[in-house]
Amino acid sequence: MLLPMFKASLLLSDEENDVCGIDNQELNWESGEDLIFDGGPFLLSHCGESFLEHLLPTKEAGSLLAGVKNAHSGDFSDGQQYWLEQMLCWLENGWQVILLREDGAKA
Repeated sequence: MLLPMFKASLLLSDEENDVCGIDNQELNWESGEDLIFDGGPFLLSHCGESFLEHLLPTKEAGSLLAGVKNAHSGDFSDGQQYWLEQMLCWLENGWQVILLREDGAKA
């Protein structure tokens, strides 16, 4: 899968022995700051580590995404084109691109 999806709740761990995620803490996406999984405040779960270790190398993912862009250039809306270009830029800079899925509604 070119844009791999992972459940955001499975990324976090509250102790080193946790295998996959925690239920009582959510990531705050609104701060605009980088999320760093170094143990303070966030520790990456073992499932999260395994997922990230098995991503395609950025050059390979970028090449595949560029191929999709070239093959279907007229099929994208302006918004889709913007995100396609943004993802290509991130990959060219050596950054991984993943899609995080959040389950559950806020009360």
